[in-house]
Amino acid sequence: MKKGALILILFISLGFVSAVSAFTITDLSIQSLDFYGFRWDTTPNWASPIGVGTNADASSAALLNNPDTTVNFALNPDGSVFLFTDSFQSTEYFSQLFTTENYRLTIRADGQDYIVDFRFDEFGNFSAMGSTGPFALTFLGFNNDVVGPEGQSPTSLMTNARLDAVYALQAVPEPATLLLLGFGLVGLSAFGRKRLIG
Repeated sequence: MKKGALILILFISLGFVSAVSAFTITDLSIQSLDFYGFRWDTTPNWASPIGVGTNADASSAALLNNPDTTVNFALNPDGSVFLFTDSFQSTEYFSQLFTTENYRLTIRADGQDYIVDFRFDEFGNFSAMGSTGPFALTFLGFNNDVVGPEGQSPTSLMTNARLDAVYALQAVPEPATLLLLGFGLVGLSAFGRKRLIG
């Protein structure tokens, strides 16, 4: 009886701990696979940084890495953050960066690198091409919001009047995690039945 109860509690614990485990993200980079290796990054002092925010309007108060471009935050399964990169819309680079272009987003989470590939077609339409991990990326468009204080050191986030490209990065629970959660729910229901019957 006691042994059975302990097994049920173990299933419950495994399921719920796995389901709520957050990813600790410590680096993000977006690399062009076509245009001269152009990239945005959260590496300190990088010329084209990525702003990471808790909402899509890029207000300074909502940024997770302002004024420093480094990141170190937890992203829960089913949680999301917003990424902001300078679109260079006021320069000749814009058409080259956002039409017929392939990209690779690399996410360093818990010491492991995950990849999300995406592209813009000849009409500027975004499409996700695949992922090696539990992350999904959506392109939301461009905005006029300032990401960081203008005219400061290179470690400040990109600024000026150019529009920012805005993405939503979401952590998607993996099938194995969902399976463990299912085990946890089954264990919880079985434990409840045993208590009611006993």
